[in-house]
This record gives sequence, structure tokens and C-alpha cells, in this order.
Amino acid sequence: MAPNYFSILKKLTLAAGILFVTVTGHAQMDYAMAESTTGFATTTETSEDDILIREVGVGKLENGTAEIRINPTIADLIDGDRIEDMVKVSIQLDGKSNGVYVVKKNKHSFLISELQKGKSNARFTYELIVKDL
Repeated sequence: MAPNYFSILKKLTLAAGILFVTVTGHAQMDYAMAESTTGFATTTETSEDDILIREVGVGKLENGTAEIRINPTIADLIDGDRIEDMVKVSIQLDGKSNGVYVVKKNKHSFLISELQKGKSNARFTYELIVKDL
């Protein structure tokens, strides 16, 4: 079976675009704000039919809530009607809190909130996975 060169070119172009935005994002990042914004540490994996994008970042709860903005290049690839199927978020707390959950997700950000109406200011890391692009 002959390779689909258009599909391969599309995947390589996507990976190059994400790498460019990732490098640009790091170069322009205000590290004083790194506790509450993403550093856009992004990787791309491809298979014959799927593209999988993984973004890892850091954040900090402020009075029990935090909003994390998604890398704009990745956000442009997300189908808002399929967000629950396409986007998965994992949170790992690095400080004391009552636990957290994802309140809502959209193409450009996701909101997390502390359980039991908590008001902590705990730091956390997150992993955002976008699949089936």
C-alpha cells in the first residue's frame, strides 16, 4: 500500500507549527507568572490515522480555583462540539488541598476547582491530551 504523502505532510506541518509556538512561548514566557500559566511544553505523536498532542504545564489554585489557557495552536485544532471526546485533563496536586476537579473545558481553556468549597492556594501540574484530530 502506497503511503499517503498528503497525510504525512499534514502531520509534519502540524508538528512543526506546534514546535514553533512552543519555542516561541518559552522565549516570551514571563517566568514570574509561571505559577498560574502554562509553559506550553507540548509533544506530538502520530500513528497511521491519529494525531495525539500532549501538553504539560504548571498552575496554582487561587482561593480554590484556577483557569489554564490552552496553547493557541492546539486550541485551533479542537472541535468545540467534540471537546469531551477529544480533550482529557489530568491534575496532580503539589500542595495541601481538598482535591480538585475539572469544572469545564472549552477550546481555549479549562477551569478547575477545589472540592468541598476549598480555598487553598496549592500548586499543581497538569497533563492535557488531545486526540483524534
